[in-house]
Amino acid sequence: MPYENLTYETADQLAKQFSLGKYKSVLHITATNSLRRGIIQNNSELRWLEAPILTFGQILEQVGYQWFSGKVQLKQYTAISSFLRKHSEENKPSLNPSIFNALDKNKDIMLRTIRTFEEAGVTNCDVKNALKSPYYEEKLCLDLWDRLEKTSSFQSFRRWFRDFDEKADSIFMEMVENILIDTYKNENIIERNLSNLTPKTFASTDELKQIARNYTNDLLKDKAIVFHGFYFITPIQQRIIRSLEKAGYTIIQLINYREGYPSVF
Repeated sequence: MPYENLTYETADQLAKQFSLGKYKSVLHITATNSLRRGIIQNNSELRWLEAPILTFGQILEQVGYQWFSGKVQLKQYTAISSFLRKHSEENKPSLNPSIFNALDKNKDIMLRTIRTFEEAGVTNCDVKNALKSPYYEEKLCLDLWDRLEKTSSFQSFRRWFRDFDEKADSIFMEMVENILIDTYKNENIIERNLSNLTPKTFASTDELKQIARNYTNDLLKDKAIVFHGFYFITPIQQRIIRSLEKAGYTIIQLINYREGYPSVF
């Protein structure tokens, strides 16, 4: 399906472009919460946008069976600590103290690196094959990664992405529906306003589910999503966008661009 780029120079130009355009009522997703806040402030005066505005952070909260939750990441960090401690005890004669201590002190960086590879769809075997003859520190990291790959959080994450790649349409609809339900139920008025949603706290739980389901179906019926401010695409964002394109979605990339400043944009 088409991948479109729309550019604008000023907020007023953006408002005019969307007030008469076909993307006024489709799903909008911003790269950051501050960008969403700016759009809502502008939209409150001109009402150029009728659709809900979500952040990609809200989308990620629905990804990979709580892959981004603090609880899951803490378990992974603990697994790294356990592995390094056991490795130190079992390999004292051949241990390189300076390198091992450096790795031990940078466990958070190792975890972020391994998770980024995982989110990009790159496996431990892919990196092993690329390195051919890894150095001591590389081999240690690869052994650590191999252990992590066998944990439930990594296995669940891979299973989620396999399912999403095959059934992105239905899974994405469920993700958006869950976000809308959480937003409708949110007692924080500011958060509801930022999502561009009218509060429906009077509804029962079953009614809210039905309202969110109907709204989601209407929101995604044209299979078009507008992405705001994604000047840099992370590996996991790229994988999600590609799966949505594969499912037939049109991706509209909205970018602030000024022709007179080629060195800036």
